[in-house]
Amino acid sequence: MGFRKWLLGFDPEEFKDVKARLNLLESKIEKVSSIVETLKEELNALYKTKAEIELVKSIESKLSQVDNLINELKATLITNSRNKRREKELSTVDKCDLVLNLIKQGINTSSELRKHVPFSVRELHKILKRLEELSVIGQIKKGRTKYYYIIEAQNEFVHSKELI
Repeated sequence: MGFRKWLLGFDPEEFKDVKARLNLLESKIEKVSSIVETLKEELNALYKTKAEIELVKSIESKLSQVDNLINELKATLITNSRNKRREKELSTVDKCDLVLNLIKQGINTSSELRKHVPFSVRELHKILKRLEELSVIGQIKKGRTKYYYIIEAQNEFVHSKELI
């Protein structure tokens, strides 16, 4: 047992492979995200022309499947990371997206959300408050528990720039 391993409680060399795999997954997520963005642009163009409704529905279902996969990958990457220093790497938009994805998955109380996010309770409540102010989410209070839900907008995508 080396001094660093004894001092830190773990061997830092073990995390080099994990970090490399995380970087690879993040690059793949970025590539898929760019593909999703182009698909969203194509979908919006098809909505404008209102041509080939079946094609629009097909693209929309594939887009939602890919979007769900991206959300699951992001949530998995963020929640499985044991290193709390990754919190500094997350932007406000990423934190908002993570919280929205978790609410979509049915994790809808602040105590449940806290178990799945890599940032503090205070930061979580700031994000929830900001999302409520933007009318992206709503809350239902039952007793002392607040349940959060997504407010659906018709044929509109919530733009991440609004979340900042």
